[in-house]
Amino acid sequence: MGTDDRNMVAAWRWRSRGFRVAALVLSLVSLSACGFFMAHWLIPAEAPSTPPDNTDSKLQRPLFEDWPKAKPDVVILLSGQQYGYLQPCGCSSPQYGGLARRYNLIQELTQQRGWPVLAVDLGEIAQKDGPQRMLKYETSMKALNRMNYTAVSFGLNEMRLPLFDALAQYSLNNPKPRVLACNLLEKEDKFVGMVASRIVDVRGNGPRVGVIGAVGPSVVSQKTDPKTKFAGVPQTLPNELNAVRKEKAEVVVLLYQGSVKEAKACAAAFPNQIDVILCRSHEEEPPEKPIHVGRTLIVNVGHKGRYVGLVGVFRSADPQQRFDLRYQLVSIGPKYETPEGADAEHPIHQLLEEYAKEVKRGNYLAHYRKTKHPIQLHPKYANATYVGSHRCKSCHKHAYKIWEESGHAHAFASLESSTRPSLRQFDGECVKCHVVGFDYVGGYENQEENSEIDRCRLRKLPWPGQFAPRIRNRQETGFRTQCPDEPL
Repeated sequence: MGTDDRNMVAAWRWRSRGFRVAALVLSLVSLSACGFFMAHWLIPAEAPSTPPDNTDSKLQRPLFEDWPKAKPDVVILLSGQQYGYLQPCGCSSPQYGGLARRYNLIQELTQQRGWPVLAVDLGEIAQKDGPQRMLKYETSMKALNRMNYTAVSFGLNEMRLPLFDALAQYSLNNPKPRVLACNLLEKEDKFVGMVASRIVDVRGNGPRVGVIGAVGPSVVSQKTDPKTKFAGVPQTLPNELNAVRKEKAEVVVLLYQGSVKEAKACAAAFPNQIDVILCRSHEEEPPEKPIHVGRTLIVNVGHKGRYVGLVGVFRSADPQQRFDLRYQLVSIGPKYETPEGADAEHPIHQLLEEYAKEVKRGNYLAHYRKTKHPIQLHPKYANATYVGSHRCKSCHKHAYKIWEESGHAHAFASLESSTRPSLRQFDGECVKCHVVGFDYVGGYENQEENSEIDRCRLRKLPWPGQFAPRIRNRQETGFRTQCPDEPL
């Protein structure tokens, strides 16, 4: 009990004659890992009376220390490879990432510092699998819209949805952020109105920024969606570069769904034509500095939305180099949390609350696959199931007491009391880390079915009111600690 549900499921042997059904021990587990659940948040939209903190605690150095003191003409914010993480990621504090924190970073840059920000995303916003992946993709795209993102590309995870379904869910009726892929074939036939090749945008009085999207051969070779077909990047990119120049783009950004090696080759093939290439990263932690190929900056920002890259664009006095580009990697840490009490007016927290309500309304919890535990594959224990943690107590009193007095005993209650957003007890991506046996037959199903054996029994008794203190006590000390040890 009180250990990981994947590692601590044990067979229970009953001493009574003729009874040979093994029972897998069911207890509650408290892991703070749920990427969606853990969050305490950011910075208000209004400018505070004190200047923003200028130190990145994770990178251990002041932000923008090598940038010119002058205000940048535009700051290009680069994100990507979110992999479905709507909220901070990490198994312990401090956690990093989260859409609401990213929104607050943008608010700090635009409202407090007064910098014009143009935001773009590489793609792979969606997670690889799971019942909620389409809903999370749509929610993420809505969040990027509320952050005023200009453009986004797509990668393998979007193509797994598949791509047409993903774009029809959001992009068909929402022009921003614009989805870009210059080498996607049949855009005007199969993806009409959903995908473009490029976009040129401007923030304030800054330079015109041309953004192009492309999918590299390393990603094309892995795709499984037969509807998505691609031309080669070397064949399509020259036309797009000519097009953005005709539209008077002064700075060119390429959202390149390809490896660092492919990005380097692209920069070398088009010297002095692309200012910034945002490419994929195979490592979760990104490099602090960009790679320079000629005048091109090659950047990747890691996984799960824990970092963003900022490119400061400053007009140069050198006629041979119109703009001076400076790069800053920023970790989206606790300093960007939303203050308590500010959620109601925060557009991203509102969006996440809508997401949580839809997860409950759509009963997504019921769509998670159950497999047999290795013990259940043995013919002798084919009918093995999970039982309440009170069953452990009779033989493991000392271990039970340690568990009962630990935070593990409150694992499920922490979901029920969550507020950012609420209703976490209905979200399988959170529940699986706060109960036992969620992935297995005979394990946790939902609150009504089998997670609270004591509560189910209490409802069958003729005087439910007198047992209310026991239910409240369950919230304080853990499930089943007040339930009599009755045989199943």
